[in-house]
Amino acid sequence: MVSVQGKQNHVHYGSSTTSSTTGDWVSIGSTKNIKIWCKNGRPGDYIRVITRAANPIVDFNITSSNGAESVSSAALTVDLSFASTQNVTVDYAVTGTATGSGTDYTLANGT
Repeated sequence: MVSVQGKQNHVHYGSSTTSSTTGDWVSIGSTKNIKIWCKNGRPGDYIRVITRAANPIVDFNITSSNGAESVSSAALTVDLSFASTQNVTVDYAVTGTATGSGTDYTLANGT
């Protein structure tokens, strides 16, 4: 929740409280500025600007995984720089080869 007061030349034009249930409006360790401008010089007629925080940074916990394909799946864990209320998608690319019984096993690049 964000509470702000509008003032111009030390004259108080009122206050406003707003909240959002969607998106990440603040991120850990960062400060966001809220600016209010009076429009047409009338109290209560203002423009409110709120900047949304950047998306979290995704970091692979480990850079590779291996195991016998007949008994295990590849498990790659990722960490987020801060919790997000929204789904986070990551584009990834796969390199290397694996062979067995004359068949090449591959994992496609994707999201």
